[in-house]
Amino acid sequence: AMILKLRMEELKILSDTYTAEKVEVHRLIRDRLEGAIRLQEQDMEKSRQVLSTYEVLGEEFDRLVKEYTCLKQATENKRWALREFNKACR
Repeated sequence: AMILKLRMEELKILSDTYTAEKVEVHRLIRDRLEGAIRLQEQDMEKSRQVLSTYEVLGEEFDRLVKEYTCLKQATENKRWALREFNKACR
C-alpha cells in the first residue's frame, strides 16, 4: 500500500511538472531532433559511400588528384600573372 501511495505521489508531481502543453512542446522538439538525426545519418551514409568509392580507386587515383591539384594551382598562378601583366601594360 505504501508503494502505491509513493507511486501516486510521483505521478502527481510529474503531472504537475509536465502539463499537456509542455509534453506537446517536448514531443515537437523530439520529432525535430529525430528528423535532424535522420538527415545527418543519411548524409553520413552518402559520405561513407563516396569514401568507399575513392578507396576502391586506389593509389593511382590519389596520384591523379595530386597532379590535378598541382596543375590547377599552376593555372591559377599563371592567370594571376597574366592579369598583373595586363594591368602593368595599360
